[in-house]
Parts: sequence; C-alpha cells; structure tokens
Amino acid sequence: MKVCPFCAESVQDAAIVCKHCTRTLPTPPVRTLTPDEQRRVTRTNRVMLATGAVLALIALVMVISAAVEPSALPSSVQGDDLTQLVDRVGQPDHDTSSEDEVPRPPFVTRILTFTPEHVRVVYRANVQMGAPPPYTGTWTLVGYADTMTNQRLEAAVARRRLATRARLAR
Repeated sequence: MKVCPFCAESVQDAAIVCKHCTRTLPTPPVRTLTPDEQRRVTRTNRVMLATGAVLALIALVMVISAAVEPSALPSSVQGDDLTQLVDRVGQPDHDTSSEDEVPRPPFVTRILTFTPEHVRVVYRANVQMGAPPPYTGTWTLVGYADTMTNQRLEAAVARRRLATRARLAR
C-alpha cells in the first residue's frame, strides 16, 4: 500500500488514480543508467550474444550429426577421421571438446582449429548417446568451417588450405 500525496489516504501500490480524491498519482521517475551500468549491460549483451552463437554452432553440429549416420558415409571417411587428419596434417593450433562439459551434451563434439589456414574441423563422437568418456578412436567428421567468416567450407577447399601443413607434417 502507498499513500496518496494529495489526500493522504492509503491506495493500492498499482493504483494510477486515487480512489478517494480521484487525482492522478505521480509515477516514480524513470531511472537512467550511469555510464558504468551502460558498459556492464553492453558487456552482458556481448557475452549473451557470444553464448548464443556457440549454442547455435552446437545445434548445427547436432542437426548435421543426426542427419549423417556413420554407415551412410563413404568408405574414405569411415573409421576415426580425427586421427587420420592429425596424422596427415599434424596437430591443430586449438583442440576443444565437449566431452568433459558438465552436464555433457547429448552429442559430444570436438573442434580442431588450424589458425593460419583459417580452417575449423568439427567432429562428433561416434558412440551411444550418454556414453561416458574417453572417446578414443571414435571421432566422425561432421564438416569444415572458415574461422574468419564462420561459413561452411567445402571439403576440397579445406583440404587445399591444409595441404601446406600436410607437407610440413611429413
């Protein structure tokens, strides 16, 4: 309950007009954000946007993973695709996996990033949903992406970009 500033009678907190004197009750002033608060809100929005982008990437991987059954893959990519790639082109600059995340996502993914070549390679664990780690020798290729544009890369383009690294790895 609040008190009407005109007649001093009690009125509901949500009241706009006093039921006793029928005058319009003043509304509390709208508080503007300080520059520090504005920066904090902007930073929070950026973090939320980045989180949304990561979740969208994970959702894309899940959709692609659900559509690609290992038995439907050509024989050239059956088996442990991750080991084949690392043997061919060497260790990636970054290797991130969702296998140790808590809670673990339904489709465990592993992303290798080759920074100078601007290639990101996405794999999924070829195991039963909910199976515990480690996932050694079970990674199936999902696809390639350009690290600068976050756009899908054709396999031929990714192989061409990684060819220099493959020569150095031998």
